[in-house]
Amino acid sequence: MKNECMRQALKERLQPSNCLAIWELAERLGLAELQEHARESATRDFEKLQSSPESLFLSLPHARLATLLADMNLNVESEDAAFQAMVAWARHQQPAPSEAELEQLLSLIRFPRMTRAFLVDVVEKEPPRLAEI
Repeated sequence: MKNECMRQALKERLQPSNCLAIWELAERLGLAELQEHARESATRDFEKLQSSPESLFLSLPHARLATLLADMNLNVESEDAAFQAMVAWARHQQPAPSEAELEQLLSLIRFPRMTRAFLVDVVEKEPPRLAEI
């Protein structure tokens, strides 16, 4: 009963600024339904949460970012935003993500959905190891 009340209270307060923290808490407490609602909120409001300082986006574990980027329901205006979010995340990590982690994240970016101009002006100018910047 206690977990049910907590799950419901957190679900009602779910928003872009706290969905990542609630996702982590729900995972720790084994609240699968709340975890799923928080993940859905994160994919629905991806651009809002990655630009919100309170959202903990840059502190996401690699696996959670990969889950978001792999989600076919990731709500971004363009795939450019997903790429830029991934680059910002990689640059923020201490220690830097491994080559394998970067390769996995890059494999989840839908490059064919990017504009040619973005590919030429931004993507091609990134160094091979994004985190070395």
